Amino acid sequence: MKTTKKTSISLNYYYIDIIKKELETGRYISMNQVVMAGLRLLEKDEYESETKRSIRIKKQVTEKKRKVNIIENSK
Repeated sequence: MKTTKKTSISLNYYYIDIIKKELETGRYISMNQVVMAGLRLLEKDEYESETKRSIRIKKQVTEKKRKVNIIENSK
């Protein structure tokens, strides 16, 4: 089973220059590696954003429940 798929993307010169600069550092040996590193960062950022969103929602629900309990207990 193949774990990769050859594909083609179009990038503007700004991103091509970023990729070239990264290649010049020697940290990466191919454009593919630079793009994959960027995608991993995007994936991490999306996961962290979703996690933070989930935590925020749980806090809001907890706060609403606390307010309801205060109102019910004051009756």
